Amino acid sequence: MATIIPYWKGLSRELRDYRKELRDHGYDLDLTFLMRSITVVECNVPQIKKLADKIKKEVEDGTLSKVKLNRLWSETRTAIGSVINSLRKNLLLDRTQFVVSKNALVPLVYYAAKSGKKPLDKKAMMKLFLVSQLGERYGGAQETVLRRDLRYMSAPNTPVKQGFRKLLDVVVGDTKQYYRALKIRPDDIYGVSSKNVMVLLMYLVSRKRDASDFGLHDSLKLNQIQEPLQLHHIFPYDFMMKDDEALRYRKEQDLSLPDYRAEVNDIANLTFLSQGKNASIGSQSPWQYLENETTSEMRLAHFIPEDKDLWKPENYNGFLEQRRLDLSAAINSLMRSLN
Repeated sequence: MATIIPYWKGLSRELRDYRKELRDHGYDLDLTFLMRSITVVECNVPQIKKLADKIKKEVEDGTLSKVKLNRLWSETRTAIGSVINSLRKNLLLDRTQFVVSKNALVPLVYYAAKSGKKPLDKKAMMKLFLVSQLGERYGGAQETVLRRDLRYMSAPNTPVKQGFRKLLDVVVGDTKQYYRALKIRPDDIYGVSSKNVMVLLMYLVSRKRDASDFGLHDSLKLNQIQEPLQLHHIFPYDFMMKDDEALRYRKEQDLSLPDYRAEVNDIANLTFLSQGKNASIGSQSPWQYLENETTSEMRLAHFIPEDKDLWKPENYNGFLEQRRLDLSAAINSLMRSLN
């Protein structure tokens, strides 16, 4: 990037301004992502060095044109915008906060850019995005995987849409090794929240149900909350560490302290709230604040069971089981809608 910017005056400011614009609307995409997107559009490969080498060669040949560079940036920016608009409209993904791998957007940007004015297969785009997240396709040697995946769409004499469909088939096939028939089981809704793709899927199905912040007056919808959302423990952590019935539950379940903490922090006990509301709930008992701070419609949108017996710590295991069941059913419905 340090090689490119001196030859492309104004690019640094353009990228900085565009990043701010995206962040203001929930999409935090770093400089490397933007440069990689420009690179794949121009060079058909993800290695940014390829773009640097090409620009350097054109400088030496005297063929570098500011008009060409600006056209490349405009084409890339339009493609990125098209992808983001598709994610917002079709998946209701209004923020990248819970996206595990943003590099999953790169093939979509390439497809949008190379399709020109032809209609995009939006459903296939959404499926590729979600399936590549599920299979952690771009989690490891991402540049190698991206280079291989882009070949499907950049192959000579292959229409980009045809190559995109081939790529989708390959990614689906690979992901089925982890999720048979791309079906999410209740016990897949499990584990810590960090880099857990299920948190992204939980967010999407909550958005599909038009979930809002808690509170009986003037509660904002999740997509209206401008600040980063917080992962709220439905059974608050401090409550579960101090309540007598909760501690009795731990003893009856024969859980070590680390295992008990892990169970309280499990994603099946998490939902999405504003920072202010999360803080105001604090360590209140679930049956207390759920009764006073939520409506049945709110609870439904957050996949919180209506059986109030499941709001008691002695029935915490049943609460987790029911919530995993409800969330997995909703996620599977979302996945089927993309077929």
